[in-house]
Amino acid sequence: MKAQGETVLVIAQQSDPGVLNELLGDTLGGLFVHQNVYQTLVTLGYDGQTIVPMLASGWTVSSDGLNYTFHLRPGLKWHDGAPFTADDVKFTMDTTISLPSWAIAYLASVNRTVVNDPYNFTFQLKTPDAGWLALFAFGSNWGLNILPKHLYEGTNVSSNQYNWAPVGLGPYKFVEHVPGQSITLAANPDYWGGRPPVDRIVIKVIPQPATALQELQSGDVQYVTTSDNPVAFSQIPPIANITNIEVSRPLSGVLTWFLYNTQDSVLSNATLRQAIGYAINRTELAQKAYYGYALPMNGFYLQGKWYNPAAELGYNPAMATQLLDQLGYPQGQCRLTLEFAYHPLFGMDVEAQVVKEQLAQVGICLTLWSGDYATWFTKVHVNGDYQLALRASMVGPEPSMMWPWLDPTHEGESGSTFFNDTTMNNLFAQAKMITDFTQRKALYDQVQQILHDNVPVLPLTAIQDVNLWRSDLVKNLGPTTGVNRWDLGKAEMIGSAAPGGLDPYLIAAVVVVAVVVVAGLVWWRVRKTRASKPRMPKEPSEEGQPPEERPPGAP
Repeated sequence: MKAQGETVLVIAQQSDPGVLNELLGDTLGGLFVHQNVYQTLVTLGYDGQTIVPMLASGWTVSSDGLNYTFHLRPGLKWHDGAPFTADDVKFTMDTTISLPSWAIAYLASVNRTVVNDPYNFTFQLKTPDAGWLALFAFGSNWGLNILPKHLYEGTNVSSNQYNWAPVGLGPYKFVEHVPGQSITLAANPDYWGGRPPVDRIVIKVIPQPATALQELQSGDVQYVTTSDNPVAFSQIPPIANITNIEVSRPLSGVLTWFLYNTQDSVLSNATLRQAIGYAINRTELAQKAYYGYALPMNGFYLQGKWYNPAAELGYNPAMATQLLDQLGYPQGQCRLTLEFAYHPLFGMDVEAQVVKEQLAQVGICLTLWSGDYATWFTKVHVNGDYQLALRASMVGPEPSMMWPWLDPTHEGESGSTFFNDTTMNNLFAQAKMITDFTQRKALYDQVQQILHDNVPVLPLTAIQDVNLWRSDLVKNLGPTTGVNRWDLGKAEMIGSAAPGGLDPYLIAAVVVVAVVVVAGLVWWRVRKTRASKPRMPKEPSEEGQPPEERPPGAP
């Protein structure tokens, strides 16, 4: 039971993380613990670009670009009272590399780690890498949490008891984890950034999105995010304008995109891969699959300073038809048929259906194949047993981060398209060695042009990071303080700690609008199906799949 007058923030998330050390778990369900119990040297800001100091108050880079020295905040203590020093950082980074954990991808450029003194720590890189610091900050967001050496040294790190009862340096201390139900955290009075205003955090595991939404409306839950699908995108529009429900929607850096198997006997043809790209209306895709909470991707990188508009491959169904004619595909309802493999994380089950309808308009028929993430990963990335696949991954804030998804020699997730272009590979290698923006931009422009001409992958949508909270009950959450969705260190309850419900008439209105939205979508799909003759049989694999953990190296 909570003490009288204690402030409590209740958060909903869909998945139970199991292990609470993200270096091992790499699951969406552990990210609130990662960001608030543990901490990292640096993190990536709310804008997805700014590198924010955390345990390191600053850093310096040697003139040759090989040494990155982080200056640690002095006097910090672990939650058990032990002092924090550079030895903890070295132990964590060396352990991450030796395990190896999923995070090794963010340390691939590191040659060795050096403790200069208790408060100065250096990464020595193998070769200069102008994008490494941004890559490291990005990886830190997802789980490069520093571990207490005094509790892990000499043990089996993977089975250490503190993976389930974490001791960290963050604004909150771990209290308890009731598997399948909740995780409880308590304010750390000795936090280096100041004691957090909220006394206790309760992270409720609510598998059903409708239940999470209902509890947000009633006030029993005050904060949800769409990062692990606690609320479906289709459910957001009806409540977005309700008084006391606040919504933030910055770009998350998560892209959905096609992977083409360039060794497949059909899709080995780059002209056909381009034709498929021209047939996809990504504006419609963002609207119908994500209800406007995504942006269309017509180029091969995120909009911004690195983007090459000359390399866009936008919607042009006439060009798609012309290319199919050029390739000699016979006229007809199904000029060719391809297998399309997807898994449902981040709303990609809906996206797959819309893609199928769009390609049918130019005579490309898709046979849908769906499985849980592990099965899909084995089929696509391990066995390469696919033609066309749909996946989501993080790309940004630095274009060198495209390389892990394209590297033809990398085991695991990249190289699965079997595309190996020597010129592109050399451009990536050259860009790492250059610090001048103009010169690097010219190289990455060429990379994007090669991707346009060959289309081994095709970006589709950039998903927004949608967060919803009760603005009458809580303020200063991560999305409003300019940090990130999981940062609770500045959150503050408003008025009484007891939750307050929304007007029942508003709740009833939300239910009615939600029903209308769903009915409209069903009507649209039925109408589209009837308009297409003869009717195509429904694929058995089109059934929905259960929610999943975050893909390795990507949310």
